[in-house]
Amino acid sequence: MNASPETAGDWDLRGLDADQVYARPELSDDALTAACWATTKFHATFPGWQLYRCIAAGMTVFDNELDAWVIGGARLLARARKTKTGRRYIEARGPWIDQAARDALASVVTGYRINTAERARVCQVEPRTYLKIYRPMLAAMVIGLETYRSELHSDYRKVKFQTFDSGDNLVREARDFARIVDFQSGNHVSPHSPNSDNLHAPAMPDVLK
Repeated sequence: MNASPETAGDWDLRGLDADQVYARPELSDDALTAACWATTKFHATFPGWQLYRCIAAGMTVFDNELDAWVIGGARLLARARKTKTGRRYIEARGPWIDQAARDALASVVTGYRINTAERARVCQVEPRTYLKIYRPMLAAMVIGLETYRSELHSDYRKVKFQTFDSGDNLVREARDFARIVDFQSGNHVSPHSPNSDNLHAPAMPDVLK
C-alpha cells in the first residue's frame, strides 16, 4: 500500500513522533486541526498550545503572551489567602514574585533548573519564600504541558487516521475486520447462524488462538 508524500512525511503505522511534526515552522492542515481539538479541552486561559509550540519549534512569537500568563498566575497565587486561617499565602511582596514566575517558565522551556538558593539571595528573599512561587508555577506548567502534549498527540493520530490513505478504504477494511474478529475475547465471530445439524464450533485457526 503506497501512501501519499504528505502521509509518509507526517505519520505511518509503525509509530508517530508528533513532536517532529510540530517542530516545523509551517504546519499542515491536519496538524492545525489536531491542535484546535486539543486546545478546546483546556481552560481558555491556559496557554498549552503556546507553551508546547514554543518548546517544540523554538518559537519566540509567544514570549510576551507566556510571560504575561505566568506573571499573572504568580501574582494571583501570592495574593491568595489560606482557607482555614485567612492569612495570605505569602506575606512578602516585591518584584521577586515576577522573577520567580519567569524563572519557572524558563526552566520549563529550556529544561534546566536554576539555582533557586542563589536566585533567592539575588532577589533578597528567603529561599523557602522564593520556592513558594517558583515550585507551584513550575509544577503547574509541567503538568499542564504534558497533559496538553498527550491530548495533542492523541488528536493528531485521530485526524491522520481519518484521512490516511482513504483511496484504499482503510477505515472500511478495518471495520470489516472488526466484524469478523472479536477483539475483546480474541475469538472468531461466525458471520452466519449456526447449523442446527452441527452445533460443534469449527476449529479456530492457529493465528487467532
